Amino acid sequence: MKPDIDQFPPESIIDLSQYVSYEPDPGSVAVDAFTVQWSQNVFYAFPPFSVITRTLQKIQQDQATGLLIVPYWPTQTWCPPLTRMLIQPPLGAAEPKGHIVPSSGSQCCTPTAPSDVPGPLPLVQENLQSQGIPSSASDIMQSWRTSIRVQYSSYIKKWMEYCRKWKINPISPPVASGRNFLAELYHKGLSYSALNTSRSALASVNVLQGNQSFGNHPLVSRFLKGTFTTRPALT
Repeated sequence: MKPDIDQFPPESIIDLSQYVSYEPDPGSVAVDAFTVQWSQNVFYAFPPFSVITRTLQKIQQDQATGLLIVPYWPTQTWCPPLTRMLIQPPLGAAEPKGHIVPSSGSQCCTPTAPSDVPGPLPLVQENLQSQGIPSSASDIMQSWRTSIRVQYSSYIKKWMEYCRKWKINPISPPVASGRNFLAELYHKGLSYSALNTSRSALASVNVLQGNQSFGNHPLVSRFLKGTFTTRPALT
């Protein structure tokens, strides 16, 4: 099974020729993965934790086939239906007991992470564990592609420096602090694509009230829309 479209790509780090973006992007085939038909392609999906349930519903609704990366988190309500949807045991986590039976033709599985990916970023590890995610699961979730890890590390390091300067908790900051950090990068001349990557990096380490995603917070989305207008991505 070879995916041909990325439904939730970290911005500006695209390994597949086709991808669906969060925000308007000249290179994407569509905006918002939940508004397109998934069954027309073999999908690759690493959804934000806050939309895993919605992603599973989308897979079933569209009778889609593809590769899905999620934490091995048996206590979550979405885990039993996910297990029933598998067409093979998940890789990178303990194999569930019993047979794996597809649900209504929906097919998905979790690919193992590449063995050459460097070790987990400490701040991301702390973030995931602060949400009650076991260390074994957080190791799997942090198994980003090497290109992602390199770019995220740069922005997470800048974020840590910013937080030390302004005495901000880097894991549970006010959303305005994260937005102000992005604004500082903007005024330093960063492009729209670079700001998008920075937003994704912060979303991987930040925990907002109500477990809301930093990357999809209205304050952050409005800011990024404004930067797209004033400093559009290059085509």
